[in-house]
Amino acid sequence: MNTLYINTKKIGKGLFIAHGFSCIISAESIGENFWVLQQVTVGSAHGGDPVIGNNVRVFAGAKVIGKIKIGNNVDVGANAVVVKDVPDNSTAVGVPARIIKRDIPTD
Repeated sequence: MNTLYINTKKIGKGLFIAHGFSCIISAESIGENFWVLQQVTVGSAHGGDPVIGNNVRVFAGAKVIGKIKIGNNVDVGANAVVVKDVPDNSTAVGVPARIIKRDIPTD
């Protein structure tokens, strides 16, 4: 698709792009099972690209911007703007994004 841009050298297995219309994906690295919907931007903001963990889902219209880390098992809600690190096992929503769900392992 001529509106899908991927500029990431290290991408884990299981990449899934549904409706890749108007997506820009420029990350330092992407873990396994990265799932992304339409009109998503993952990229830099004056200083570096994000690091995306395993089992991350980014919903329609979301932005993940800057030299930040998105942990494992994270959902980024539709139209969220993420400019800070998101810990493992979390859901981030809103503008700017905030954590609304965080599962803490009980081991």
